[in-house]
Amino acid sequence: DLEREQGRLAGTYPYMSPELLRGEGHRIDGGSDIYSLGVVLYEMLCGRVPFEGDSSSATALARLHSDPARPRLVKAGVPRELEAITMRLLARNPDNRFATATDARAALLGAGAEDGPAGADATVSESRVAPPLPPPPPPGPRRPGTAPLGTPAGGSPVRFAESERRWLVPTLVVVIVAVALGVAGLLIKGSSSNLFGDETPDGASADTTPDTAIPIARTVDFDPEGDGAEHHDEAPNASDGDGSTTWESESYGTPEWGGLKSGVGLIVELDDDADLGALEVDTPSDGWQAEVYVADAAADSLEGWGDPAATVDDGGSGTVRINLDRSGRAVLLWFTRAGDDRQVVVQEVRLER
Repeated sequence: DLEREQGRLAGTYPYMSPELLRGEGHRIDGGSDIYSLGVVLYEMLCGRVPFEGDSSSATALARLHSDPARPRLVKAGVPRELEAITMRLLARNPDNRFATATDARAALLGAGAEDGPAGADATVSESRVAPPLPPPPPPGPRRPGTAPLGTPAGGSPVRFAESERRWLVPTLVVVIVAVALGVAGLLIKGSSSNLFGDETPDGASADTTPDTAIPIARTVDFDPEGDGAEHHDEAPNASDGDGSTTWESESYGTPEWGGLKSGVGLIVELDDDADLGALEVDTPSDGWQAEVYVADAAADSLEGWGDPAATVDDGGSGTVRINLDRSGRAVLLWFTRAGDDRQVVVQEVRLER
């Protein structure tokens, strides 16, 4: 329901892609449709759209400057695979989304859509062994002491929400959106695969990822080459589990920190040593660069952290995953270049084994 004609934009604001809202000069193609489908998937998983404002314009502008809260922060039971797919569909930079609807469909199938037929069989089997409903009561007033139809002998009426299987809602979400993406793929140029074939897409897997999160004790700002503080009071926001709160660096004259310093950082500390597999960073900033250090304890100077465990040369908005494969108790995320807007913003950091 989107169209652009003679400089006028028509559509439904909550479902518009950022590039569509920015207007002329920005590429508008099938990637905008993929973003809109991401909004639908987010709404199905979380019960609300990713962005909500006091007005249509506020809702529209919100997506230009920030990413939505991760679905698992809104609904704790959302599977990690679906969360990752949803956030990729909703990437503000079109290049960070799935290239085609076929790719998105393959990811959804790998997240569990292939389990749909098995789940349906289980439902049928369960209904066959369920006891039959009692016959309807005779016409007229119900006799005293007679339980209403569908009430078990010892309790209250059985509600569907209390008896549905836990897999039902996520599976239906995956199947519905996978079908929607299949239809969208027919309309997006360059998507020529057999979208509804019987073969499993390459790389698709129904395996689930175990919860490997490492509890973070605290996050602290790090500014050894400046005045020693970089929005110190905001640093805990980076690990509070709320994507709507942020830690932000100060704004500098250039992305190279105005030539005043080589970088600013954020320290992530643990209560005990741990084997660190990866660091994930949620950020709305584009164009930043960073080095990541791991140590047994936080150091006061950059030299005290030793050699970097990893580097990020092309950091963009969304979720950036940085592999570490180190053991330690403290991690330094040292930003060597600010974002294109001459600062860097961190919504959440997470550590995984």
